[in-house]
Amino acid sequence: MGIIFVIPVAGNKLVWICFFINERIMKKILYITEAFGSGVFVLMANSSNMLASRGHEVHLCYSLRWDTFHPLEKYIDPRVTLHHIPMVRNMNPQADIRALMQLTKLIKQLKPDVIHLYSSKAGFLGRLASRLIGKKIPVFYSPQGLAFLQQNFSRMQRGAFLALENLASLAGGTLVASCQSEKDMIRRSLPFAKVILIENAIDVGEVNKRQNNGNKLCLGTTGRIKAQKDPVAFAQLAKSLADKNISFVWIGDGDHPGKASLLDAGVEVTGLLSREDYLNRLADFDIYIQTSLWEGMPIAMMEALIAGIPAVVTDVIGNRDIVDHGETGFLAKNLEEMASYLSRLIEDTNLRKQMGNLARQRSLQRFLFEHFVDKLLKTYNGE
Repeated sequence: MGIIFVIPVAGNKLVWICFFINERIMKKILYITEAFGSGVFVLMANSSNMLASRGHEVHLCYSLRWDTFHPLEKYIDPRVTLHHIPMVRNMNPQADIRALMQLTKLIKQLKPDVIHLYSSKAGFLGRLASRLIGKKIPVFYSPQGLAFLQQNFSRMQRGAFLALENLASLAGGTLVASCQSEKDMIRRSLPFAKVILIENAIDVGEVNKRQNNGNKLCLGTTGRIKAQKDPVAFAQLAKSLADKNISFVWIGDGDHPGKASLLDAGVEVTGLLSREDYLNRLADFDIYIQTSLWEGMPIAMMEALIAGIPAVVTDVIGNRDIVDHGETGFLAKNLEEMASYLSRLIEDTNLRKQMGNLARQRSLQRFLFEHFVDKLLKTYNGE
């Protein structure tokens, strides 16, 4: 936008001078998450850092988890203000009320222009806290995996999660789906919710390209060993495809009983790694495997494709939005299909290279983090 001034000078002449004003409005943005680990950590750290580098005032409220990368100062820009408020993943009335009171106090104190919530617990408590304050602050909520899809809970428990999501949607705010299939599920399941789509993205320059490690193939996955990732299914694949020229790796750790199945199947479990070591190990993979029972839009899989690694994954929300079946990998409906697709890639070197190269080419164009942040800012500005 320009403002024009008319200035008289000697000789009764007029000079027209136009001053241009930058229309970009700097925002005070408050991020809140309970699940500050793994992919959510990467997404929120990169978002906060880039927004702060563009001059916005960014506050990041988090809870520590076993897979939170440390030290935080290594990954979070010093211009981002950190606030630690303990929140627990499971339902705990005493802890939840305490967290709700602290969040309400923080929002009153900061008076942010925008609140963006990540993960189900933060999504529920954050929307309730903003409602209690009574001020009309734009609130956005990114589930990064819908709680009512968790297959490790009973049908009654999943129904309770769905009821809570519907209740929270009445408090206002906009849900931000991380992929198209998640958006479709929200529309079907949460009729009162306003939902938009902003696909997850990553810092593509941070990801190492796949390395050629000789004759021995490395098949692997990443993440916490938990019910969502179905470690028992991964162990079954490792057993069925056991070969002296194939190694299976799980980058991560966890206390799920499935860890014993992984070790029994000869899978290398690396334990929790630093961000740098994780990316180095990921680049060793020849094929990426994901046996998830449900997902949001998994950051780790996006990193694998950017590294040039073809993927064989379960056909669930998030996975099906990233992998182009038959082109950058395969979507499997069951374990038998997954084993068949893996065997095909193991035996066909040219197919692995072709799929890996195409995965990298498409992902480098699609998952640029700068575009993701641009979309966020347009959303925050109501555009």
